[in-house]
Amino acid sequence: MASGRCLGMSCGGAWLNLALVEVDRVLDEEPLRLPLPNVEGDWSALRGFMSSVRTAVGDLRPSHIAFLLPEMTYKNNYAFFDDRVGAEVLVRVAAAEESVTFVRVKRPTVRSTLGLVKKGALSDAGATLDRKVGKYWAEGRDLAALAAFTLLKGR
Repeated sequence: MASGRCLGMSCGGAWLNLALVEVDRVLDEEPLRLPLPNVEGDWSALRGFMSSVRTAVGDLRPSHIAFLLPEMTYKNNYAFFDDRVGAEVLVRVAAAEESVTFVRVKRPTVRSTLGLVKKGALSDAGATLDRKVGKYWAEGRDLAALAAFTLLKGR
């Protein structure tokens, strides 16, 4: 179980969504999301992404990062995971450089820890918690918050 502030992260579309959680509430602090890097792009873009993550971690001061893993379905192919996996690795490196604990959070763990229904989309199940704060909630920040709440409550 983590304590303090937890920064939840989830990938959605072209974005890494962020939600800073403290005890039982989402804090409305920027940045709310960062653009995902193109892992096939040049190294300067990847370093730029890592720099943005380090800045966000420095500004938000979490004790932990809870990185939500994607749904594992047969429909998702390598291209779907490519930039997400690249982002996860870069976030993990940036977290280590900032001495912040990085934890991968599986969706079934979110459901069981938070007592959410096991069927349907995780965002629909999480809507029952009614903790919307700030912009981009339906674009993936809700999922980032669920990952952070899961880590704070205990894996």
